Amino acid sequence: MRRLILFIILSLASATVCLGQVAAPPTQVYRGAIGRQAVVVKLQRAGDKLAGSYVYERVGQAIKLTGQVDAQGQVTLAEFDAMGRQTGKFTGKFGNEESSEDFALAGTWTRADGSHETSFSLTEQHIAFAQTKLQISSKTITERRLNLSATYLQLSGLSTGASAFNRAVASFVTKMAAEFKADASPGDHMALEIDYNVLFANDALISVELTNYTDYGGAHPNNAFDALNYDLRTGRPIALAALFKRGANYEPILQRATLVNLLAQMKRLAGENGEPPDDTLFAGNDLAERRAWGLTPRGLVIYLDLPHVISVFDKVFIPWAEVQDIIEPQGPAAQFVQAKRK
Repeated sequence: MRRLILFIILSLASATVCLGQVAAPPTQVYRGAIGRQAVVVKLQRAGDKLAGSYVYERVGQAIKLTGQVDAQGQVTLAEFDAMGRQTGKFTGKFGNEESSEDFALAGTWTRADGSHETSFSLTEQHIAFAQTKLQISSKTITERRLNLSATYLQLSGLSTGASAFNRAVASFVTKMAAEFKADASPGDHMALEIDYNVLFANDALISVELTNYTDYGGAHPNNAFDALNYDLRTGRPIALAALFKRGANYEPILQRATLVNLLAQMKRLAGENGEPPDDTLFAGNDLAERRAWGLTPRGLVIYLDLPHVISVFDKVFIPWAEVQDIIEPQGPAAQFVQAKRK
C-alpha cells in the first residue's frame, strides 16, 4: 500500500513538473543586410512578443534584440549592447516574397536616438540540422579596387557530403569571381556582388540560392540567380528528375505552373504601376530553359534566364500542391509533400 501511495505521489509530482514546462518557441533564422553590412538575425516569437539576437557577419558578436509584432506584421525591435544599453532600433514589417512565399522582414534601422537611419532587408533561412551538428558560416572574397564582393556559405560538422558541397559552392563562386577579374580593371566602374540564401538545409540535403549582381559598365547591370542542391549523405548533386516518379511526364506540368506564376507576378506588378497586364509578355520564351532550381518547404523555385527587358521575372515559385501527384515518395521532395498533407 505504501508503495502504491508513493507511486501516485511521484506520478503527480512528475505530471506537475511536465505541466509547468512550456516548450520554447522555435528560433527562426533570417539573413540579409543593414545598409551594406551582412547580418544574421535569430528571432523567437511568443504571441506578439519577439526576442533574439543578431550578428554582423564580419564581426560575429551577438547583439540582443527584444520587441513585438502586431496583427498586421508590423515589427519594432530594440537592440542592446553587453551592458544592457539600447544602441539601436528596427522598424519594419513581415511579408511574403512574391516568388517563393518565404517570409521576409524589411524596414529601417536607426540608432537609439533616431539618427543614422538606413534600410534593412532580411530573408527567411530554412535551417533544420539535428543529428549531424552541422553549422553554416560565411566566407567572403573581397577586392575593393575592383568593386568585387563574393560571399558564400560553408558547412562544418559531421556529414559525409559536407566537404563535397563546400568544394562545389567554393568552386562555383571563385570561378565567377575569376572570370570577372579577368575583364575588370581598377577605375572601370565595374562591380560584382555575390551572396546567398539558404532555401532549405537539414541533415540529408541542402538547397542554396546564389544571387549575383554584375555591372560591366554598361547601361544595364545584370541580376541573376543560380542554385546548388546537394545530398549531404552521398555528397552528390541532386538532379531535378530525382524529385519526380520514374516515368512521370513532369516537364509540361512544370512549364504550365511556371507560366501561371509568371502571369500572376506580371498582374501584380502591372497593378502596382497602374498599368493593364500584358498577357502576351512571355509568349515566345522557352519556359523549359531553366538556369537553375531550388527546394523550399513550401514549394519548388525555378530560376529562368529571360531577356533583359523582362528579367525581373527570372524567379518563379511552384507550390508543392501543383506537383504533389508526381513527386517520388522516396525522393528529396517527399518530406515537404508529406508535411503538407498532415
